[in-house]
Amino acid sequence: MARNIQRHSARWSTEYSDHLPPAHEPLEALDDERLGRVADAYEALRFLSASVRKDGVRMTVGPTGAGKILFALCPQQLPPWDDPIRKGKGDRDSYLQYLLAVQNTIRRLHLQMESAGLDEPGFSALISRPNVTLPKLIDEYLWMTVTRCFEPPSKVALQRWASWKAE
Repeated sequence: MARNIQRHSARWSTEYSDHLPPAHEPLEALDDERLGRVADAYEALRFLSASVRKDGVRMTVGPTGAGKILFALCPQQLPPWDDPIRKGKGDRDSYLQYLLAVQNTIRRLHLQMESAGLDEPGFSALISRPNVTLPKLIDEYLWMTVTRCFEPPSKVALQRWASWKAE
C-alpha cells in the first residue's frame, strides 16, 4: 500500500504542480482563474490516500492536510487551513472562498501599510517578525481569534498602549 500512496502522490505532483503559483507571484496578484486552479489542486490533494490503519481503513490527506501541504509547498502565497478556521465542508469551493478572503485581507493590509509608509518587509520588521509572510500572519491571527477565542484589543486600548511607549 505504501507504494500505491507514493505513486498517487507522484501522480498528483505531476498533474497539479503547474496549478500552484511560482514563488515570486503573491496571493494578492492571483486572478480568479489562477485561484481556481489552486483550488483544483487542493481538491485533488485532499482525496489522496495518506495511510492505511491497522484495521485496513484507508485514510485520506483530508482538508487540513491538503491545506497544510499547499502551505508547505507555497509558504509565500498559500495560508494553512485548520479545522476551527474552516467554514463549510472543506471542499474545493470553501477553500477557494478562504483564499479569496485571505487575498482581500492582504489587499486591505497593503492599503493600510501604504498609508503608513510601509512595505511588507518594513511591516514585518516593525512587528519584530522578519521574513514572515502576510498569509502566515493572517493564519496566526485566525488561530488566536477563532481557534483560541482571543479577543484582540480595541483601537482605544492600542492607542493607550502606544501612548505609554511615547512617554
